[in-house]
Amino acid sequence: MTTNVERRIRGAGPLEQYHITRAALQLDSCVISAAEYSHAGGFSLSKRVLFPALRVLIQTHGALGVHIIDRDAVQPGYSRLRSVNLADVVEYVHGSTISEVMETQFLRPFDTSSEAPLWRLVVLDEKIVVLAWHHCIGDGLSGVAFHRTLLKALQQTQPQDIGSLVEVPLTAKFLPSVESVVNVSPPLLNVLRVILNLLLPTSWTPRATAWTGNPVGHTPHTATRVRIMQFSALDVARFHEECRSHKATVTSTLYALTISVLSQIIQDMEPLEKYKTIAASIPISLRSLSGASEEDMCECVSTHHSYPAFQPEFSWRLASTYASTLREQKTASPPALGMLGYLFGRFVSYFTGKYDAKRERGLEISNVGRIVTRGDNAWSIDDMWFAQCDSYVGSALKLNVVGPPSGSLTLTVTGGRDATEDTFVDAFVSLFEARFADIVKSGLEGKGAHDI
Repeated sequence: MTTNVERRIRGAGPLEQYHITRAALQLDSCVISAAEYSHAGGFSLSKRVLFPALRVLIQTHGALGVHIIDRDAVQPGYSRLRSVNLADVVEYVHGSTISEVMETQFLRPFDTSSEAPLWRLVVLDEKIVVLAWHHCIGDGLSGVAFHRTLLKALQQTQPQDIGSLVEVPLTAKFLPSVESVVNVSPPLLNVLRVILNLLLPTSWTPRATAWTGNPVGHTPHTATRVRIMQFSALDVARFHEECRSHKATVTSTLYALTISVLSQIIQDMEPLEKYKTIAASIPISLRSLSGASEEDMCECVSTHHSYPAFQPEFSWRLASTYASTLREQKTASPPALGMLGYLFGRFVSYFTGKYDAKRERGLEISNVGRIVTRGDNAWSIDDMWFAQCDSYVGSALKLNVVGPPSGSLTLTVTGGRDATEDTFVDAFVSLFEARFADIVKSGLEGKGAHDI
């Protein structure tokens, strides 16, 4: 039997500590990635089919076999579990919608004070696998990695009764913290600018005239609203063509589109002189710098913050210029992550200092990209969804984007119940869908009927 010393892996890095503390304060619960699976022979994801595949995943991804130790210490750490009981982490549900499952999962923070896995599954109607995991063991791309590995494992395993207890091997891959493999040291000027913004009254900072949703309260909870938008493969292909023809990317175009929609709605609902910009952010993957692959489960991101001006009309110029910005941020964004080190572990006061104050961000767009799989196997992924919590002090509105293998596009809109009103979110979804359709339509008109 292995000892606790042998099972201890390493201390948590600053970004991981950030997520551990945020969740412990009930400000965040989980990240969610869901996929609908189908089998050419009609198999469903029964326990006899799923459990053997999950055993392979636990033996492959170290993140699925760890728990947090010394949670309240200056530096928490990770230790391997001896085993994972699948009966405790896998729940079968019938008849619910994917939105209902997500909203329920967001209400269930992980218990990091016990020796329990930092992930769980809901299997909906024996075909949709909904993975929920603690942000400290993986970023949004980690959910994609999970489903890639699960699809491969389903192809390679045979249905059988294996029981529910899976031993966690000491050899399962658990990556080092991103700060230990990527230079995230911020220039002195960046440090001084951030310190100045912390010392200055909010009214003197860019945030003063930026829309950020409703102010943060003082009673944390993780109740999160979920809305789902889906666009067909045909429309998405035409959308891609328009992006390319204007030297934009899908992410930068969604950014420009979202800014125009929010600007229009806010302008209709709020006094025009109250806001001038929208406080926005986009996570930037650092996997290309850290050595982590698309197959790994790890927390490996930085963030780019911006304050785009109100612009009710959609602008291809903004989409194009922001595409250039995002390309630059692939190598320029690590210092933003490095600023967490200057908190010197004081994450509790950092988060509680946000209570009863203006929210810092109004919008976050997270795009985990399109998932490409082989089409000649018995098992396939037909649809996918991606969503995040961080709803209490985080951005008022999150646009979570994933492209299923079919070529379609799924956008899950999430936000705290207190961050915006239902009417606001409903208006956002309605106008966004209409303007997405306008872009697709403009592409068709530009081609001419004879090219369709």
